[in-house]
Amino acid sequence: MKTRILITVLTLLAVTGGIIGPAPAQTSAGMITGRVIDPQGAAIVGAEVVLTQELTGVRLTTKTDTSGEFVFPSVLPGRYSVAVQAEGFKRTEKTGLALTASERLPVGTFMLDIGSTIETVTVTAGATPVQTASQERSAVLDDKQMAALSAVGRDYMNLLKVLPGVTYSGSGSQTLGTATAPYIHGIRNDYTAINLDGVVANSRGLAGSENTLNLDAIAEVKVLLGNYQAEYGKNAGAIINVTTKSGTVNYHGTGYWYKRHEMFNAMDFFANRNGDPKPRYRYNTMGYNIGGPIAFGRFNTSKDKLFFFFSQEFQPNTRPSTRTYTFPTELERRGDFSESREANGSLIPVRDPLDKDSRGVAIQFPGNRIPESRINPDTRKLLNVFPMPNFFNVAVSNRAYNYRTTDSIDNPAREEVLRLDYNPSPKWRTYFRGLNLQVKQNGYATTANSNQWGIRQSYDTTNPNLGYNITYLAAPTLVNELSLGYARWTENQNIAESELAKISRDKLGITLGQQRPGNNPLRVIPAASFGGVTGTASIGYDGRFPMDNYVYAFSVSDGLTKVAGAHTLKAGVYLETAEYLQRHHGSNFAGSFNFGRNSNNPNESNHPYANALLGYFNTYTEVTARVDYQPINKVAEWYLQDNWKVSKRLVLDYGMRFTYDIPAYQKENVGANFIFQRYDRSAVAALYGPARDSRGNRVAKDPLTGELFPAAYVGLFVPGSGDYYSGAVKAGTPGYPRGFVDGNGVLFAPRL
Repeated sequence: MKTRILITVLTLLAVTGGIIGPAPAQTSAGMITGRVIDPQGAAIVGAEVVLTQELTGVRLTTKTDTSGEFVFPSVLPGRYSVAVQAEGFKRTEKTGLALTASERLPVGTFMLDIGSTIETVTVTAGATPVQTASQERSAVLDDKQMAALSAVGRDYMNLLKVLPGVTYSGSGSQTLGTATAPYIHGIRNDYTAINLDGVVANSRGLAGSENTLNLDAIAEVKVLLGNYQAEYGKNAGAIINVTTKSGTVNYHGTGYWYKRHEMFNAMDFFANRNGDPKPRYRYNTMGYNIGGPIAFGRFNTSKDKLFFFFSQEFQPNTRPSTRTYTFPTELERRGDFSESREANGSLIPVRDPLDKDSRGVAIQFPGNRIPESRINPDTRKLLNVFPMPNFFNVAVSNRAYNYRTTDSIDNPAREEVLRLDYNPSPKWRTYFRGLNLQVKQNGYATTANSNQWGIRQSYDTTNPNLGYNITYLAAPTLVNELSLGYARWTENQNIAESELAKISRDKLGITLGQQRPGNNPLRVIPAASFGGVTGTASIGYDGRFPMDNYVYAFSVSDGLTKVAGAHTLKAGVYLETAEYLQRHHGSNFAGSFNFGRNSNNPNESNHPYANALLGYFNTYTEVTARVDYQPINKVAEWYLQDNWKVSKRLVLDYGMRFTYDIPAYQKENVGANFIFQRYDRSAVAALYGPARDSRGNRVAKDPLTGELFPAAYVGLFVPGSGDYYSGAVKAGTPGYPRGFVDGNGVLFAPRL
């Protein structure tokens, strides 16, 4: 009776098939189902069914129900055999059954022939052509396919393009690190969830995985394309679940080395024409792995309880980078622009903003040269930060650049993966998987380096990911699975003292002032942009420079599965908390000048580098404070679902997922944010609203007194100043409230 009531409730709730939430999948376990009959097609009740993992020897046992059906409700991915026996019948076995992550695998009908149980009929399983046990659409990429397919950077995301409905542009990541997700069924890839053994692998919610695995440590990649069950919940897009390899009853190991080198590459046509040397292109992938049982003394003599798998990969990589810029020439740094040309070859006239003709137009400097007495020494030092031009063949550059650099970035990566599987008894099954990934960059064109023209710095990330799973089989028809997950990602930016000196105010003798020097403890020179001439460089910084940030996500889930006759009922909860810390967040912390060409600037000289030498700029921007940006995200989810085998030809798969998604919030006193605890409803300003007077004219109405005000004569109120601005009425004219008029003439003004 209770089962029927629960099924009725689920049926009423599950009209749409579940509420979508943002949490990752709880588990990678699947389900195996089948049926046992006699030669006349009648169900065999109480037949013993034994499920054996072929590579480890781990066994699970159940019995058939009154309709001859059997279910193994929580089974880890792997290759299995199913053996069925009953009194008075021959033992029948199917081998080579491949179960993928989150799959519901029907192993078909076992027809037992009459005979002795000591007789055995063995059948080698074949792939099921059609999914019959559930309604989800899915696809899988196994380790054999990954070994046979080629990918430049050995990026499994790139290999997913062979699956139906998957689109992937480019050749994937060149090294271990962040792997970009593909587009699946036309849905944006930032709506795709990525999990590693059920643990979130894109903790920042990005369109890619930060906890990537090397190909030799992956057992399979399962993609739930759509229409999946409520237990997997979640995003509007697909779910990519990566499963790591585990140890087996026998010892296995692999060693490998993949090499990419510039010696195998053809020379770039333009680099060859320019006489450039061939850039270093060196990607080496070296690794090994080993797995098997752990046995000592009398422990695990049968080699079916404790297994290990360990993988380590090294990538001592160097990747090339070629960049071009237009730097100020030696003449220009002295104020001589007599050789400065537009892209079409015409001279760029440099004008004196202080010397104008009768029409108010600035007159060109004599000889297109700025007098030494007019040059600002600080801004000249700012220009001298840039290297001197080194490329002068305008037939090749088309005057788009005068500096070309070809260098390399040291980009080593290292990863360790450890998995332990322990099955202390037939009722308990556990595994632990740990991953540690370190990716380093050192050079000029590193991530988040805004001064790649000549300032060398490093950028390092770490990507640890831990997962623990414990499954308790209370009975053949009752299983509880608990999963714990921890994912972390860090980024650090370092710059050597010798490199920092190249952009130090004190070392360069630059005395330009700064309103808030406390925001710039390293006393770096201000940022500067020079727009208006093709290819000009800039000085800049990431707002978090130098970076020292992290992300972490901790998750816990618990799911209960109950097989009740023709019903496989599931219920579970999922909890997650995530934190993202970005230290010292604030753009323009050192100040920022815009020296670009601007015809609306009365002090325009017609060349950005000339503007800088004269000390004339369009804008100067400086942040008022640098803060730590530290949002906290929490989510709670729970689900109910049922797989009801109504008949041999009809299966209903339905469920409901609920999400309590707490809005992201900042830690106290961190950043600018709405803090619920400080909200005071009584302090909310009353705003004038739109209304019409007795003649139908649009006016402003005081919501408290009902007083009307003309809308056409009220301007913009500046909070804290007591002033408002209007083109029609002088500020402070009696009878007109402070506020603003929108594009339709509607007044919105605070009541003061």
